[in-house]
Amino acid sequence: MKILTKSTIESLYNMEDCLKDIEEAFLVNRNAETPVRTALAHTATNGTSLYMPAYSEALGYSAIKMVSVFPDNPKSGRPALRGAILLTDTTTGEHVALMDASYLTILRTGASSGVATKYLAKADAHTLSVIGTGAQAIGQILAVLAVRDIHTICLYNRTHEKANRFAQDMRGQLPSWNGEIIVAESAKAAVEVCDILVCSTKSDTPVFNGNDLKPGTHINGIGSFQASMQEVDVTTLKRSNKIVVDTIEGAQHEAGDLLIPAETGAWSFDELYSELSPILANETPGRENDEEITFYKSVGVAYLDTAVAVAVYKKAIEADVAKKLLCTINSKQNRDTPVNVPVLFSFYSQLVQLSGSLCNFFANLQCSRCRRRWCVANMERTFPRNDVEIIYELAVYRQSLSTNPTWSRNKVFFLNFRDQFLQILHK
Repeated sequence: MKILTKSTIESLYNMEDCLKDIEEAFLVNRNAETPVRTALAHTATNGTSLYMPAYSEALGYSAIKMVSVFPDNPKSGRPALRGAILLTDTTTGEHVALMDASYLTILRTGASSGVATKYLAKADAHTLSVIGTGAQAIGQILAVLAVRDIHTICLYNRTHEKANRFAQDMRGQLPSWNGEIIVAESAKAAVEVCDILVCSTKSDTPVFNGNDLKPGTHINGIGSFQASMQEVDVTTLKRSNKIVVDTIEGAQHEAGDLLIPAETGAWSFDELYSELSPILANETPGRENDEEITFYKSVGVAYLDTAVAVAVYKKAIEADVAKKLLCTINSKQNRDTPVNVPVLFSFYSQLVQLSGSLCNFFANLQCSRCRRRWCVANMERTFPRNDVEIIYELAVYRQSLSTNPTWSRNKVFFLNFRDQFLQILHK
């Protein structure tokens, strides 16, 4: 089993990767088996433990994410959010990875909003306001910046000092972004200026007045994740032309923003516009004009965690293959000067770029020496760890050149790769 720490995941996976994987996951996992999560409240410590299982037949993996949310922890210097994901290969039942989920949760939650923003916000949205400056706000900002040309970020937090610290931290995380980050004196001031509004709090009462929204605003509500929490008021629901959720089942169990007004009769689930997936699939229109107010409510859906966990796991496997290949080559050289690392990894990068991933490149190939099938995920069990000749043969194997479109299309490249790789090995 692979153990993947936060720092390892950060080196392998970023917001751009996550946005792509989340959008694809919304499309291919629409029928995934995702039980409603279990939430355990720890009243004495004001904390919550969440357990979220999901199985994706399309991916061939299941995962369970375990998250603890303890909002009072920062007072004692501890993180408010901790999490872990256990990933299981559903072909064999093997638990293949245990990974830190704190960073991935922030990234995945942000990417879900980013995908919604891509389809529901105005194309010329330039001002982003964020109410609530906890850990989740980081992912929200990174995702929105990736899908819209944001010029100004406006922050509001009930604790003004916390918003100022967050603004300073975000400036450090966005060295290449030339926009402006400001701290608003009130929620009203933040709401009135924005094209995109993010609500990232754990409030039990609405954090802004829906009358302050200007036409054309898009809202991402991600902070409230229990039936008792409510960041958004009924006025916002009534003014929203389109209310979209990640899943209707999840919203009906956990979205206090919708459940509370539904229970009082002030709003009805019949007024819900759509889940996000049909919009991504072009089955349902997204934003249709610049005057619409759109509201995306997300409580989280476990198959998204499974999707990002699988993506990170495969990247980790590919990184290991590259490292082992390099170590093997170096160990076989009879000279003091090590292999030309930049040249080698240039070839490796071209290989991955052409094939989509190293896993795809080696899929269904067969070693010409031993006739065994190649399996990247089980490399150490399938082939001797230090047999670079077998790895080399796999990289240049010509089986099905005439019938395999990938090999046929890239025949010249693979032959050149073979020759240059051989030169690196033996010169």
